[in-house]
Amino acid sequence: MDVFKTRPGIHESIPINEKNFTEKTMKQKPYYIRKEKNKIRCHAVCPLCDNPIQIIGLYKKEEESKVRPYGRHYKGNIYGLARYDQIGYENCPYSDPNHRNGNVRRPPADPTAQALYQIMRDEFDKIIYVLGKSLGMHIAIGFADKLLRSWKANEGWRYYESTYANLPYMLLYAEPAYSMFGRILPKDGEIHQELLRNGKNFVFEENGKDYVKIKQKEGKFLDATFLLENHQYVQYGEHLTETYQMKIIEENDTIYEKTIEVEENSLKKLSVNWRDTKRNHKLRELAQNVLK
Repeated sequence: MDVFKTRPGIHESIPINEKNFTEKTMKQKPYYIRKEKNKIRCHAVCPLCDNPIQIIGLYKKEEESKVRPYGRHYKGNIYGLARYDQIGYENCPYSDPNHRNGNVRRPPADPTAQALYQIMRDEFDKIIYVLGKSLGMHIAIGFADKLLRSWKANEGWRYYESTYANLPYMLLYAEPAYSMFGRILPKDGEIHQELLRNGKNFVFEENGKDYVKIKQKEGKFLDATFLLENHQYVQYGEHLTETYQMKIIEENDTIYEKTIEVEENSLKKLSVNWRDTKRNHKLRELAQNVLK
């Protein structure tokens, strides 16, 4: 892997290089540990599974090594940093991007599961913002409520396929297709333009200055749905890319599709850029009530 984080239970993904690692750890224990024969070992945490990792080749000069510094899972506990979880390791995309076992769930008391639950509860407005922006449509509070209650009923935080990076998308991924009727889109945005070209029974009405709301032609039924599918990981060297496929289907024909690439630090970037006045307090209150 080409990223690390400094502790379990947080949504953080930092590129591995000497500057970043030094700034984030200040060369302190438990990140720097003196081993046998006085050798120093550098450790951190896997951004997805919360297991300990060892940083390899951090201080090799580029002219001495063609391999950039990278992290690999460390199969043992690092006191004061992270405990090793074998099942978590086996289901981590950084361990095997092709591994899929949707039936295996984290134990209820699993620290990663609890952390994912807490992030969904505390950062729900940001999660909905990321999901809506990625889809290219506005997610109304009623739809957000439905997604959250389904995620709770199905204990979405316990599935190993759910990670800190993909929380927004896992709200929708396990769900059935949803109707396009009544959805609100950015006016003249990509989906609006595509539906104007390829849609059969779509009608759009103004919804404020910058948005349109989907209706159906008079006397017609809008048989159109959208869904999220084909969750994939692709590894290029040490770098891992995670994607989903979004589709809009009308009368069994795909009329729009796009690949959504997961941004590793989406919630953290919003935390830096958003002031409290930009938070959606209705969504935050909803999450506090649903995920008690």
